[in-house]
Amino acid sequence: DELRAGYNLTLAESFVFDLSYHSFTRVSDESEVFKLTGAALSGTTASTSDDLGSEIDLLVTWKFHPKSMIQFGAAFYTVGEILEDTLGDDDVEFYYLSLVSNF
Repeated sequence: DELRAGYNLTLAESFVFDLSYHSFTRVSDESEVFKLTGAALSGTTASTSDDLGSEIDLLVTWKFHPKSMIQFGAAFYTVGEILEDTLGDDDVEFYYLSLVSNF
């Protein structure tokens, strides 16, 4: 399951800030957790927690032309109890910069 809350702030027509929070849980504490490959992550059924983790995303968009924009994004993922017990407590940060042009 996922719970999502977000906020969008438009400072000017050309600058937009998006902030969102995600909380990830499994439906049942007996459900398995799966890797991106589709394989089950071993050891997750032993945990009695349903907490997979939470994520905060930031997206800043600057529209410098009617058909072009630059976007900066950042994502911060904090592991939940299940993944901490199985994989360790390493949180993840991800940053990117992109140029988007529409034709």
